[in-house]
Amino acid sequence: ATLAHQYERLQQYDEALKYYKIALKLKDLPIEDDLFNIAMVYRFQENWEQAIKYMKQSIKENPNKSRAQYQLAMLADNYYKDPNIKLKYYHTYLKKYESDQKLAFFTSKIKKRVAQLEQEIDKNN
Repeated sequence: ATLAHQYERLQQYDEALKYYKIALKLKDLPIEDDLFNIAMVYRFQENWEQAIKYMKQSIKENPNKSRAQYQLAMLADNYYKDPNIKLKYYHTYLKKYESDQKLAFFTSKIKKRVAQLEQEIDKNN
């Protein structure tokens, strides 16, 4: 995965994906970080659907990874048009991490976005 990371830093995303996926096949250790990295490369390519797919797999491997849950909400915000679907992802994050003071910065950003989406929904109703 180190080679993949170097390709990612060079913005050679296709090569990065290739080597992350090879590393994934060779491992039988926890793979949530590799899945997370693949999702982030797809994010850089603005391939939201694949990014969401791999981020969900990362969360499945480690349901307590707040960073992955946060990124999933951000990815969903970019991918889905319906603000109600976007809200679902943000609420999932808040339900799990709102009371964690170490994550206050991210929680604050999410709450601001939730307020914006709720206003958008109110305007359209």
